Amino acid sequence: MGNHVFVCYAREDEQFVLRLAGHLKAQGVLVWLDRWGIPGGANWQRSIDKAIQDCAKFLIVLSPAAVDSEEVEGELRTALDDQKPVVPVLYQPCRIPLRLRSRQYIDFTRGDRNIDDIRAQLVHDLGGKQAETVKPPLRPEPAPPPHRVSDKAPPQVQSEASPRSSAGRNMFWGAAIVLGLALGVWLFFPTAKKQVEPPVERSKNPETKETPSSQPPTVQPQTPPIAVSPPPSVDKAPSEDTKVVKDGKEMVRVSAGEFFMGCNEKVDKECDSDEKPGRIVDLPGFAIDKTEVTVADYKKCMDAGKCTQPGTGSLCNWGVSGRKNHPVNCVDWGQAAAYCKWVGKRLPTEAEWEKAARGTDGRKYPWGNTWDEKKANVGSSGTVPVDSYADVESPYGALNMAGNVWEWTADWYDEEHKDRSVRGGSWLTNPQYARVSSRYRVVPGPRVDDIGFRCAR
Repeated sequence: MGNHVFVCYAREDEQFVLRLAGHLKAQGVLVWLDRWGIPGGANWQRSIDKAIQDCAKFLIVLSPAAVDSEEVEGELRTALDDQKPVVPVLYQPCRIPLRLRSRQYIDFTRGDRNIDDIRAQLVHDLGGKQAETVKPPLRPEPAPPPHRVSDKAPPQVQSEASPRSSAGRNMFWGAAIVLGLALGVWLFFPTAKKQVEPPVERSKNPETKETPSSQPPTVQPQTPPIAVSPPPSVDKAPSEDTKVVKDGKEMVRVSAGEFFMGCNEKVDKECDSDEKPGRIVDLPGFAIDKTEVTVADYKKCMDAGKCTQPGTGSLCNWGVSGRKNHPVNCVDWGQAAAYCKWVGKRLPTEAEWEKAARGTDGRKYPWGNTWDEKKANVGSSGTVPVDSYADVESPYGALNMAGNVWEWTADWYDEEHKDRSVRGGSWLTNPQYARVSSRYRVVPGPRVDDIGFRCAR
């Protein structure tokens, strides 16, 4: 028998589970998730059965989606038949399975409990073992997230393991249960799932008081280019309009002109439907922050009385010693927009963000077409300073456009105008999300520990 905790969850709950898993890992709990624990090419059902057989405890995240899931039901049956200690976590109000009704569960549906107390209780119920943290594979097999569906095979440039594809288990349980346990706080503001739907034209008037200075881009469907090794010819040196007195942050200049936006299927086989079709977009020139907005930057706005306090918690950087140069996270879309307005800037549009990250040659990552875990903070235990990976610049000179924190953009995710788009992936995600064309949808209100921002003008 091993000493890991097997997390059983429904695909719909994955974002909650991933955040919960991050907290459990930070507390030293050995966590097994399907998206982390199944190596590339392995039989997912055998891997799951073995992980349950070898686990010390079985954690099940309960929700309406989990109760209706045949996969979750099958895993629970296996655990009970093997007489594994089962720790139920109630993530959302639902009908408790008959075989679990006699067991005490951890209730995350209540809003009157301290998050740290809930986390401590969960760690205690899982054995309180301060074990070495199990880190996800640095280069997992690209599999579509629970809210995204893709039948694309892993790109040729990657050969390492990755999470299960949607055709398999739909990643329905591993991450949702783990996140449900320790992340009680995220229960109150779950992130909306990214749906599989063709991309639509983004709103030209994002929900912000300031008026973006950029003009609507000209979009033309076109055959994707093959990314070349030389970066686009651009001026990385800061010009007079790339300095803003109020925040003093260096900005990089992105030249006016066309670039390829969206899925470049010639170099990227992991694209989701919301990245398609790839097209040529013509943008006016603009400037964008070289680094993500830091805790120290945001504090200036707080001191001026123009910004509200970010969220707090073990993985939030606000108020934590030694993190002044880390990206300010746990801020919602309105807080990010307010900060940018205060410094005389605005949030970048999705098109601006993507051009700043990939340049004009249609590359897959800011540095080229091959994944390299040494060039981005992805699949780790938390954020790093914004000037980390200083030798890994985008073609225009921006840092950390892949990983560290997702970054808010000015655009709505789709025409429903319910969710905002974030870009770039984060410390919590896998390399598939670090691709420059990857999109993710988030409701504007939650303050999440792997979302931050940078400004543009």
